[in-house]
Amino acid sequence: MTSRELAEWMAFDLYHQPLDNSWRQAGIVASAALAPHCKRGKAPAPDDFVPKARLPQTPEEMAAELGKLKLLTGGK
Repeated sequence: MTSRELAEWMAFDLYHQPLDNSWRQAGIVASAALAPHCKRGKAPAPDDFVPKARLPQTPEEMAAELGKLKLLTGGK
């Protein structure tokens, strides 16, 4: 894609019609599906299901995150 094509798509998205955001749409469906099973006011927001960019982790941070998973699943 050339820079001109990119600029055209950005202008189209901004001024004419927003391009689809499939992550947001999936988040809305997931939130709606879980809402009846949650306490009142505790349903997850659609944005809770949209992935967010994170900085790369160090090996120590990765090990800490894996340790949290083990605790959640009952592993040692």
